[in-house]
Amino acid sequence: MSPDEIRRIGATRRQVIETRVIMTDFRENFGPVGAAHSAYFGDHRPTSTTFGVTELALPGQLVEIGAIVLLDLPR
Repeated sequence: MSPDEIRRIGATRRQVIETRVIMTDFRENFGPVGAAHSAYFGDHRPTSTTFGVTELALPGQLVEIGAIVLLDLPR
């Protein structure tokens, strides 16, 4: 789920309660992806599960991120 998708449903990052990050080349991508995740959420830390796979659905795709958003939480 991208920041644009979160805004499109009328939510904010503070309403994200969980993320699921799936990536290829785990050892290579974990640092940069984790840094981007932390930078986006700032002091708000949703529960997060991160794991590596050998490949994703689209050719060349490195990362897939899913999120659970609770719209009834304060924005």
